[in-house]
Amino acid sequence: AEAGDHDKKKREEAFAQLAAIARDFASTATGTDVRNQTLTDIEETPRTTGNQQGLTLLRQTIEALYPPEFADAERNHIARQATVEQAGEWVANLVERWR
Repeated sequence: AEAGDHDKKKREEAFAQLAAIARDFASTATGTDVRNQTLTDIEETPRTTGNQQGLTLLRQTIEALYPPEFADAERNHIARQATVEQAGEWVANLVERWR
């Protein structure tokens, strides 16, 4: 059981690091510090033509990266079953689509 716990902890750490990367990128792209914002804060950030799609993608990406207990029921199974590689692709997709 300990090996499984260790793997789970490493996976959660990887997801947290990916979320931090996404938040750092979005903070630079928008000029607004979103590194410590909640999903609600991100949702309530004023939208402009330039940041609207990016902020929506950021919220969706962060929501998917959070541990399943923080994800809504619809995304719960996605967040729980996602691999670190898939999560990395979500962040890469966020960056690519924001440009």
